[in-house]
Amino acid sequence: MAIPTIMRPVMYATQTREVLSGRINIGGSGAVTSLVNLPVLFIARTGAGTYAVTLCKDATSAASAAATAYGVNDWEVRPSLKSAAGTVVTVGVTAEAPTSGTMTLVTRNAAGAATDPASGDVVFLEVCTEKFSV
Repeated sequence: MAIPTIMRPVMYATQTREVLSGRINIGGSGAVTSLVNLPVLFIARTGAGTYAVTLCKDATSAASAAATAYGVNDWEVRPSLKSAAGTVVTVGVTAEAPTSGTMTLVTRNAAGAATDPASGDVVFLEVCTEKFSV
């Protein structure tokens, strides 16, 4: 007598990848003056050289960014900068939560202290996201 085989449905996960790549133009006192090619990010200066970044569907205001924030399963964040004045020498991610779509970027001077970039400096940002669904 043959033992019946139990058929189980096969589930496939789909993976969606997205690459966001652009620049953040800095004005006086480290303020963000414009974003180039980053329409789904909201960026706010929260302190000297510190910026809160939110991945969102509506980046027109802090309230709309918070209301439309979305997370991903994972991401890789690659920040870099161009500082003509040399005020800041590095930029990095100090906190991140891909599943809620938030991160914190910090620019630092040669001594390692969080420092505002000078007016005219540019922070380049590339975010590679991965989202899985079944």
